[in-house]
Amino acid sequence: MHDHVVPASQRMAYYSSESLDEVVLRKFTQSDGTVYNVVFRKGGPVDLDDLEQLCAKVGWPPRPSAKVRIALANSFMVGTLTLEAPDPGSPAAPPPRLVGLARATSDGVFNATLWDVAVDPDLQNLGLGKALVETMVRALLRLDITNVTLFADAHTISFYSALGFQPDPQGIKGMFWFVQGRAVDGGGAEEGWGRCTPEQTCCGPGLDQKG
Repeated sequence: MHDHVVPASQRMAYYSSESLDEVVLRKFTQSDGTVYNVVFRKGGPVDLDDLEQLCAKVGWPPRPSAKVRIALANSFMVGTLTLEAPDPGSPAAPPPRLVGLARATSDGVFNATLWDVAVDPDLQNLGLGKALVETMVRALLRLDITNVTLFADAHTISFYSALGFQPDPQGIKGMFWFVQGRAVDGGGAEEGWGRCTPEQTCCGPGLDQKG
C-alpha cells in the first residue's frame, strides 16, 4: 500500500460521522502472566501501515494507500480489533496492535454491505471473526438498517451461514459490472458484465434482528 512516504499524522484515517464505541471481546493471558485484551472499536483511527501489514498476513494483494484511505473515509462504518494491554496508557504498556478490521457501506436507511473482513491469522479460530461480524451487524441493526449483505469466498460460506447469512436468498444473484482487463483497440481495457462466480457467493440477510 506504500505509494509515497507521508507523516504519521496523515496516515490516520478518521470517520467524522461515527461515535467511538469500545467493547472488550476477549482476554488472553500469556505464559508469563501478561494479560491482553482484544478490543472492538467502531469509529476511531486506523493506521494505514498497520492495515497494510494485516492485509499482507491474511494473503490479500496490496492496494494503493491513497485509495485505501479514501475507501475507509467513505465507509459508513469501520470496526477494528486491537490487541492491547488492559492499561494502554501505562508507560510500560506495548502499543496496541491492529488484529482485525471490517467496514460497511450503506445508504444509511435500508441496506448495508460488509467489506474487507479480516482477522490476524495468529488469532484466528478463537471466535474473533464471529465476534467482529456480529458486532458490526448489531451496530447496523441499532441504526434500523436490517438488510445486510456481503460477498463470501467458497471456503467462508459455512462461516457466514453459521452467523445467519443466507447464500443467494430466494434465488437472488449478485450482478457485477467490471473492467475485464483485456486489451482492445490499441491498449484500452475491455468493459463488460460480470456475475457471481462459483468461487464467490452473494450472501443476503438472515440474521436474527433480536440478537
